[in-house]
Amino acid sequence: MSKPVKEFDAKREGIDQIFTTTSPVKKIVKKFLAISRRVNVPILQKFAWNYQFRHYEAKPEPCPMCASLVLDYVPNGATIVELGCGTGVLAHEVFRRGWVGRYIGIDLSDAALTVAKARCPQAEWTIGNMRRALGFTPYALVMIDSLYYLPPATARAMLESVKSRVTICRLFNRFSGIAHSEMLLDIGFQEHRVGDVGIFYRLQK
Repeated sequence: MSKPVKEFDAKREGIDQIFTTTSPVKKIVKKFLAISRRVNVPILQKFAWNYQFRHYEAKPEPCPMCASLVLDYVPNGATIVELGCGTGVLAHEVFRRGWVGRYIGIDLSDAALTVAKARCPQAEWTIGNMRRALGFTPYALVMIDSLYYLPPATARAMLESVKSRVTICRLFNRFSGIAHSEMLLDIGFQEHRVGDVGIFYRLQK
């Protein structure tokens, strides 16, 4: 019974090796994945994100300033929802610094959530599309490098409907251009910029 599994694994590893070399195939695959992540076709999005997290997220970096904003503005015992949570890096950092409360991470990739569950078992992890994930209003809403996968108009409508006390977004200008940054500033977000990275946050009563 083990032989077919080994053969399958060998074939899968061979395909993965092709995709992760520096060959022209890699460039084509990465372009396809980039397009797939942005289109509103769930099956393509899920495939692209699963592949992304299996091959390009081995050593994700935490966001110290985002974690600091959470600790500064979100009291212990509150609820945080992170849309596009990936492999749970921010949640791990927040709990590591001593925050206590309910942390819910939502992501389309089950591959990412498998890593997140192992990295930060204190949090709750669930599969979902962030376009449909806001069925409730948490104390804090966090989006790290995920907002620009929504068109600016869709992102604006979503954020204007959110009544969270604290909303935190991180954007890389090389991915989002200025449209999302201008939209966030226009609806009342404050910005802290470090090079190509913009940390945006909004506090509401």
